[in-house]
Formats: sequence, structure tokens, C-alpha cells
Amino acid sequence: MENREIVIKNCFNAWIEKDVSIFADSFAESAVYIESWGPAYRGRADIIAWFADWTRENCVLEWRVKTFFHAEAVCICEWYFECECGGEIDGFNGVSIVNFNADEKIISLREFQSKTPNVFPYELRQARNTHHERGERSPHRRENVSVATHSPKTGDSLCL
Repeated sequence: MENREIVIKNCFNAWIEKDVSIFADSFAESAVYIESWGPAYRGRADIIAWFADWTRENCVLEWRVKTFFHAEAVCICEWYFECECGGEIDGFNGVSIVNFNADEKIISLREFQSKTPNVFPYELRQARNTHHERGERSPHRRENVSVATHSPKTGDSLCL
């Protein structure tokens, strides 16, 4: 189990370092990699080609694993990802489901993402109702909108 965590951390760190050799060594020849937004790559050669193409123009700034869960040949990890792509910086929380073969190589990796910051619409609704009950003008009108959010890096609640 610990070795699988090291493989995953090395794989993610390879994106930051743009190190194709460490990245390539993580995958079995017949591996499949499915990105969180749909594209899929079948076979180690396609996965490596995609890595090389993407890292040539873009930069992963952070890919921090928060938690690991293990079940037989499967490792699930929760993480935070941030990159600069096309001059824009973006980040999100995610989960990867990673299957390993007997040689501790990745045979499939499926990503899922959660947009950030998180929005808590019922907290916003409660704030509006409180102002209405008091007969006050709501500070949440269009010209002064307040949104309760959750910071992906710190886990703190924010009010924007």
C-alpha cells in the first residue's frame, strides 16, 4: 500500500517537475488514463505523448494529495490540483481511482473533479431571510452580492 502511495505521489510530482521519465515509469504498457473532464488515453505510449504535449505549453503549480484509501489492487486518493494553462491559473479539488497490477504499475487512473471555490447556497439564503425578517434591505442585492464559499487550500469558509 505504501508503495502505491509513492507511485501516485511521484506521478503527480512528475507533472510539476515536467519529468517524463518518472511519469512514464508509473504506468503499465496497457494502462488507461481518463481525465476528469472526459479525454481518455489508452496505452502507455499515448499517455506519455499527452503528458509531453500538455507540459510543453502548460504548467502544474500544485498537485497535493490530501488522503489515500486502499482496497486490494485499488488506491483512491483525494487531492488539490492547480495549474497555469493558456495564461490562466485554475485549481480544483479531485479524486483519482487508481488500479495497479502485480508489478505496482498503474493499469488505470480515473480522475474526478469538484469545482472550487465551493458555494453554500443555503447559507446565502439564510442570510437573505434574516435581513428580510428584520425589515432591513438585504446586502445581497445584485450590486452587492455576497457568496459563502469554501477555500480548497485551507478548508476555511469564506464570504465573498
